[in-house]
Amino acid sequence: AVEISETVEWPDLDRAVHDQYTSMLKVLDELTLLGYRKIGLVVEEALDLRVNGKWTAAFLQYQYRTGKKQFPPPLILASAKQPAFDRWYDRYRPDVIVSVDRFGLGLLLAHGLKIPGEVGYASLDVDGNAKDYPDVSGIDQNSKIVGAAAVDLLVAAIHRGQRGIPSHPLRAEVEGTWIAGNSTARRNA
Repeated sequence: AVEISETVEWPDLDRAVHDQYTSMLKVLDELTLLGYRKIGLVVEEALDLRVNGKWTAAFLQYQYRTGKKQFPPPLILASAKQPAFDRWYDRYRPDVIVSVDRFGLGLLLAHGLKIPGEVGYASLDVDGNAKDYPDVSGIDQNSKIVGAAAVDLLVAAIHRGQRGIPSHPLRAEVEGTWIAGNSTARRNA
C-alpha cells in the first residue's frame, strides 16, 4: 500500500505528498515580488495539523529568515469564526491573506473586502478555491504528479518484493507550482 497525502497516522506507509513547506515559501516569495509587505496567514487548525504544521512552520521561518517584522501573527482557527477573523484583520490590516480550501477566502468576503483591490488573496491549493473563485492566485499542488509518484512507489515496492508495513517508509514530495490569478495584483513598493 502507498499513501497519498499525510492523513493516515498508522501504519506508517510509503507515501507521495505535495511539499506543503516549500509551497508556502514559494507563495511568500511570489507575494513579496508582487510588492505585498503585510502578509497574513489564516488557516483552519485541522488542516494545518493534517500537514504536520508545515504551513505555519514555513511562514514563521520565512518571517524570521527575511526579518519581515510587519507580518501579522498567523491566525489559526478551529472553525471559521468571523468575529475572531474580523478582530485579527482590523488589528493587523494585512495587505494579502494566504489560506486554503476557501477558509480564508470566505472570511475575507464576509468581512466585505474587495479582492484584490483592498486586499490580495493567495490559496495554498488553487483547486480547492476553483468553485468559489475560479481565477485565484496560489499554488497548484500538482495532484496528478503526486498520484504518478504514488504509483512509482507502489511499482518499486512490488519489484523489491516488499510486503507488510515498511521498516523505513519512503517519501516522495512533489513541489507545487505558482499560478498567477486575479486575486493578487502588483502593489506599489
